[in-house]
Amino acid sequence: MSESLNSTDKYHWSEAEKWAWEEIIAGRKANFNKKYKTLDPKKEEGWDSTTNDRTISAKFLSEILTDQQLSAKAYKKGVRIIGAYFKETLDLKYTKLDYQLWLDDCRFMESLNLDLMKIDDWFSLEGSHFE
Repeated sequence: MSESLNSTDKYHWSEAEKWAWEEIIAGRKANFNKKYKTLDPKKEEGWDSTTNDRTISAKFLSEILTDQQLSAKAYKKGVRIIGAYFKETLDLKYTKLDYQLWLDDCRFMESLNLDLMKIDDWFSLEGSHFE
């Protein structure tokens, strides 16, 4: 396991989240559609509860956006996640970001709370679907 993952073992991330983090800190998009196959966020097909290979938890996203040690590693290119499956409510209330956040072509099963979120750069939900 790489050094960058060993330092994040305390977070108990899933394999999908570990892979996404490796892509993010390498300055690449964590593109699940490229890693697996492209799924249409507007259609249920392929996004069922047995699809664990692209599920990202609200806790993971919150940790990488708000933990200073983690967010410093993502700062240059920002956080770009494509084709992920979010099953839980994503609460980004009061979050302050100094970098880009892309959650494109993702499927959200619950709500996304952006109340009083402050972002000094690009924020995108392009192509994403909210159930």
